[in-house]
Amino acid sequence: MRQQGDHETPVPGPPRSVPTTGPGEPGQDGAVAEALARLEGLDDAPLRDHVAAFEVIHESLQRQLTEPADERGGV
Repeated sequence: MRQQGDHETPVPGPPRSVPTTGPGEPGQDGAVAEALARLEGLDDAPLRDHVAAFEVIHESLQRQLTEPADERGGV
């Protein structure tokens, strides 16, 4: 019989293999490639500019998730 507080802690399994693609590679949406390109350009930008860039990128990616694929020109 288990007592209160006597429980097993869940342990995550090994990481799953996830196929990845780089910008412009097959399987990647153009908006995602554009967002990644904007992120890469932040390395040399002043830190104070990062927040505004993150907001623009986040908004763009949210729009891609909420618009139906046929409105984005996809399948």
